[in-house]
Amino acid sequence: MRITKSPNILFTDNTNLYNRLERRGYTGKKLQDNVQCEIFQTIYEEAMEAYKEEIVHQLPSNTPEDMESNLEQIVHWIEQWMKDNN
Repeated sequence: MRITKSPNILFTDNTNLYNRLERRGYTGKKLQDNVQCEIFQTIYEEAMEAYKEEIVHQLPSNTPEDMESNLEQIVHWIEQWMKDNN
């Protein structure tokens, strides 16, 4: 069984992202580049160009609750795909 790629793009509030990256030790250009990518939704736009629009999903990643919800959503998609393709 093969599951087709479905890009799930995690996004977060820029303040949260900045603080997370600082805690990870990001500084200077690396920190600035990551924040700019989030502001301009670079990864999302690349995914939209590379995949069918209907399979690209943006998932919020601001809180631990968001992470839990994202996990539940992804599990649901996998279960639905398995049901539809078996």
